[in-house]
Amino acid sequence: MLCLFRNHFAPVAPAVILALALSATSHGQSVQPAEKQPGNILGTVTDVNGDPVPNATVELKNSVSGDQRTIVTPENGFFQFNDVEPGVAYKIAVHAKDFTD
Repeated sequence: MLCLFRNHFAPVAPAVILALALSATSHGQSVQPAEKQPGNILGTVTDVNGDPVPNATVELKNSVSGDQRTIVTPENGFFQFNDVEPGVAYKIAVHAKDFTD
């Protein structure tokens, strides 16, 4: 019976395999990669004792586009840059009076 089964469906098997392969391929092509969401870079400028540094200038520079942003820290030394492009290297520089860069 196994031989009869093979002989009876043998011409159909390549068509079924081809149909399955094409449907899997077309389904795989419809999947789109996830869109990269912008991120945030945040922190607190502190001195060697761990105390916050107010009025420090924090500069953020995008190494690819050259885009540069600047923030001056409040009394708590906190800074935050929003809508930062993911997957890109950034350089942060901090400047404050009476401190080494």
